Amino acid sequence: MRRVVAVVVACLVLASCGTSVEDVDLGAVAARVRARMDESGSASYRTEATGVGDGGRSVDTVVDGVWRRDAGGVSATMAVRTTKPVVDVVVAPGVLYSRVAGAEAWTVAEESDPEAYFGPLGGLGLSSEVGAELDFLDAPGAVVKASGAERVDGVDATRYSVEVDPAKVAGSQADPFRRKLLDDLAGVRRAVGVTVWVDGTGLPVKVTAVFPLDERRESTTRFSGWGKPVEVVVPRV
Repeated sequence: MRRVVAVVVACLVLASCGTSVEDVDLGAVAARVRARMDESGSASYRTEATGVGDGGRSVDTVVDGVWRRDAGGVSATMAVRTTKPVVDVVVAPGVLYSRVAGAEAWTVAEESDPEAYFGPLGGLGLSSEVGAELDFLDAPGAVVKASGAERVDGVDATRYSVEVDPAKVAGSQADPFRRKLLDDLAGVRRAVGVTVWVDGTGLPVKVTAVFPLDERRESTTRFSGWGKPVEVVVPRV
């Protein structure tokens, strides 16, 4: 997993919570938060997403899991719930394991095979990279549209709303499903909308991403338990 997140930090980077959007250096804030996440080393998360599946039907997906960074790299677990049975996913450096919950056999996919590696999440705006939506925040052409203090999920945070031109980022996406989604948006000239809430320590609380095609696709990820021990067991296959 190339990287897990790129998020916006609040008053740790800016002179004050009232700083205008023109003064925000997204590259600087993203770099600062990546460092804070690496320092914390672990978190729990939930992603809720709405997309469109085969035949144009709406598909709701919920992903619960944990994320960890250690000397060996980044690893994560995901329990993926859609209209189909729950799918268990374990991500280790360069490898993704998946199985229907309760089954004994795991399917193994190398990151060098993008179709297989990113397939278990179905391409509905999700990604095997935990919090990958946050990478849009310092993407080429990202523009801060609004910012300000806001309380979210019981936490005092700073909110940043960003728009990204999909044509400027589609080519850099390793996930073929995400790349197609961005190509489709570029074709109709609609921007990706990302909103991030960051607590006073510089860690993300929540991120939403909206992909406004004719069928609205969006995802919301909530983070918690930064720095608390988590367990990621890599399957033996």
